[in-house]
Amino acid sequence: LEEIYGLGQFCISVKTLKAGLANLDFPLPDILALVEKIPDLTECEHEIFRVIDTSGQIRDLPEIRAIRNTIVAIRKDIDQLIRKYTGDSKLSDALQSTIPVLRTDRQVLAVKANFRGRVKGIVHEVSQTGQTLYIEPEDVVQKNNDLLQEEFALSQEIRRILKNLTAQISDKKDDLEYALKLMIELDTAFGSARWGSEVNGVYALDCDNPELSDSMPLTL
Repeated sequence: LEEIYGLGQFCISVKTLKAGLANLDFPLPDILALVEKIPDLTECEHEIFRVIDTSGQIRDLPEIRAIRNTIVAIRKDIDQLIRKYTGDSKLSDALQSTIPVLRTDRQVLAVKANFRGRVKGIVHEVSQTGQTLYIEPEDVVQKNNDLLQEEFALSQEIRRILKNLTAQISDKKDDLEYALKLMIELDTAFGSARWGSEVNGVYALDCDNPELSDSMPLTL
């Protein structure tokens, strides 16, 4: 996902550069000639940002909306089941805390060891002192299993979407590589010009043309 986002940002940079140089108030024929060679990456940009947003996150596409909604519903069910235990006055003396904790990405209860029989379920961990057991109640186990399955399904769907996107923009590979090569040349040229301006640099004397002044001011 980060690589696709980086590729999208590169496409935006190319578009921004080309648009900016097209509105210059002074001529830069050599630079403009280089810019004109940069391939148009608009289609690639549109394909990428159809799938991800400007912050680099997957959009709420129809393919994954249903899975996300299911995950939200399952998490609500788990919260309700957990609250059934933490809000039960009959268990107040058995729980070390009324706040559930996460163990291996599953919500569990911190139960005092001497009250182990009061909460039926799977023990995921025992505290170093042995006085606290982290138990996943039986009726929460299946919901947590459902949650893991849906989260796995979501990751697989995102992987499928990104794989299809990669296939769609793969025919732009040559254009992207050539654009990168030209962008590096332009970045080097502008970086050199900025440095020369900052240090009040001058061109070195052309040994083949001794009549040229070695104090010629640096210009673009």
